Amino acid sequence: METSQSISGPMDPVSAAILVCPTETSSPMVEPSLMPNHSKDKELSVKEDDVASSDSGSLTQRAALIRDELLGNDSLEQESVHGSAPSSGTSDQGTTHSSLQDDSCEDKDDLEERLRNSSISQSLRHIALAYDEKSRELESLRTTLRAELDELTASQEALRCELETLKSEVEHKDELLCFSDRISCRLFNMMHAIRAQVEEAESLSPAIRSLSSSSTAATSDCGTPSTITTISDSEAPSAPSSESSDESDTTLAPSDVPTPFETLIKKIEAKYADQMS
Repeated sequence: METSQSISGPMDPVSAAILVCPTETSSPMVEPSLMPNHSKDKELSVKEDDVASSDSGSLTQRAALIRDELLGNDSLEQESVHGSAPSSGTSDQGTTHSSLQDDSCEDKDDLEERLRNSSISQSLRHIALAYDEKSRELESLRTTLRAELDELTASQEALRCELETLKSEVEHKDELLCFSDRISCRLFNMMHAIRAQVEEAESLSPAIRSLSSSSTAATSDCGTPSTITTISDSEAPSAPSSESSDESDTTLAPSDVPTPFETLIKKIEAKYADQMS
């Protein structure tokens, strides 16, 4: 009754097993006063050992049953826990599998990203190489353009120097032409003056010759006045006529044969006729 009352109350499985075990072991035990001798004691001890072993098995079973009865919910929870353990294992396996899948996906993403980065870096490397090549070409073009510009500037300077020399030569030639024009004008004036003087001399030469001849005749005949009067009366008119004819012959001769000075004057007049006009 005490055991039933004690069991009816709430207790844990371990205390229930402890309470049940002494009650069951106390019932088959034999008091030592009833044993007559040692052989019986040995037989009884062997029997007790067998009964104890059998009772221990039955006691453990009964303790388990009592524990299950008393702690029905706990056992169910434990069974659910034990039952959920495989499910949790399967869930763990599922999570591990999903984590593996996630890891594989992440690895694939990482690989794709690496490949993408490698392709981007390769394209950037190609772009850098192309940029370097184009920069070298641009630098070579700049050098050629600079050389051409230097050549152009040098040729421009040479042409400018030639132009300056030509301008100076033209100015010098202009000065020479002006000087030659002035000289030619002076020469023409001198030639005209000389020609006028020559013409005047030619026009005056017959009278001068006649006067000179008459004066010479008068001086030669000054010793005989009768003869002078006779000569003057009879031969005076005839003598000047003969002398004038001789002088006319002598004066016509130079006009028929031009002198080198006159030819030079005519050439200069023909050459500078336009300027004189």
